[in-house]
Amino acid sequence: MNTDILQQKEKRNKILLYFVYSILFLSFLFSSYDTFISFKVKGFTVRTSQLLLIIFMVIVLFQILFKNTPLVFPIGFNFLILWAFLILLFIPNTTFLSRNIGYGVWLIFHILLITVFVSYVNNEKVALTILKLYIASFFINSILLNVEFILAFSKGITIPMFNLWWRGGIPRVALFSYEPSYFATYLIAGLVLTIYLWIKDCKLFRHSHWLIIFIFSEVLAIFLSNARSGYIVFTMFIFFLFFEQVYILIKKKKINYRYIIIIVIFIIGIMTVFYTFKKVFKLAALEHIFLFTGIFKGSSLSGSSRLNAARDTFKVFLNHPFIGVSLGGIPAARGELLRQVITRQAEAKLFEGMVVLLEILAASGVIGFILFLLYFMKILIKPLLENNIILKALVISFVIEFILLQFNQNIQRLYLWQHIAVLSMFYSIYGKGKERFMRLKTFW
Repeated sequence: MNTDILQQKEKRNKILLYFVYSILFLSFLFSSYDTFISFKVKGFTVRTSQLLLIIFMVIVLFQILFKNTPLVFPIGFNFLILWAFLILLFIPNTTFLSRNIGYGVWLIFHILLITVFVSYVNNEKVALTILKLYIASFFINSILLNVEFILAFSKGITIPMFNLWWRGGIPRVALFSYEPSYFATYLIAGLVLTIYLWIKDCKLFRHSHWLIIFIFSEVLAIFLSNARSGYIVFTMFIFFLFFEQVYILIKKKKINYRYIIIIVIFIIGIMTVFYTFKKVFKLAALEHIFLFTGIFKGSSLSGSSRLNAARDTFKVFLNHPFIGVSLGGIPAARGELLRQVITRQAEAKLFEGMVVLLEILAASGVIGFILFLLYFMKILIKPLLENNIILKALVISFVIEFILLQFNQNIQRLYLWQHIAVLSMFYSIYGKGKERFMRLKTFW
């Protein structure tokens, strides 16, 4: 009798686990979807991914309250919660109160997301399964974007739900993101993570060729997105790989040929882009890529507007050095600089800040900014000290994504916080004294 009860309980637990896997996979998959399966509430965009994660949070909170699941706080939680406290404290310091309140709720949601990830996942097998789902979600979206480009370019077919623009006869595709740079910011984390795990020969998937397929599709998607910020930051990552290989060669007298393969693929990709622009489109590649930046004697529309937004964001900080305007208050504060009162979300979109670190500085004030930096450094440095392949790959991909985010605005990107949640989850498992997992041979 007891055996039957235990079997039924085990069966229910297994069904619940697979249900959670499904929720998390779909939330990863939909995290960059700004204009598809999303809706507006009081001017704020509510995404299906967020609704799915709320279901996940309810499940975990139920287990914490009634199933004796321990509440586990993520790495750097003390700095994170103090920073969030200041963000919430500064909410009234704006002329657009409802927006600040909305952004405050959004931040609380992200902190809960990290906490429930860390509390729910308490063994390596579950963590590795979630990581596989996370990596696979990037691959699926890269396939969709590649198909979008091919259909538009070869057949002139545009699917209404997809976001697409034309520039110089070339489609700029963004899938369901607001624009190509948003999609590139989302995808870069998955691409860098996948590349680094493959380079280090991490046996995450049973067959390593899956990672190669993922890499090929995601590199192609980065190029086809035609997002110059994505090009620049991906090039920075390639340089990082080059110098890391040089370091390994000098210190260990060894060559990891997977570094060389990735660098060669990148060079071939760049050469293909330049050849295609010149021969097919009759365009100079660099002039096209840097269109509207003011480089190569072109219009400086894009570059100057971003620079002006960054300057204004810093001016907002100078006007509020200790008591910030909170995360949702930057457009209203920028409007004040131009003697305009911002009271609607549509107006606020025109006065968004620029450079995420400057936004955090303006929103948090000096003390809040220091607290954020302490949290930021903690989630980077402590995982790296573990000398663990997965942790190192998650940290590097997070840094690359955060660098790319400096070309745009808004720290409240769901996919950024999902990445932090996955990173915190793995560090929590490793830090509990569990059996070491995925600590494979590395040259470091």
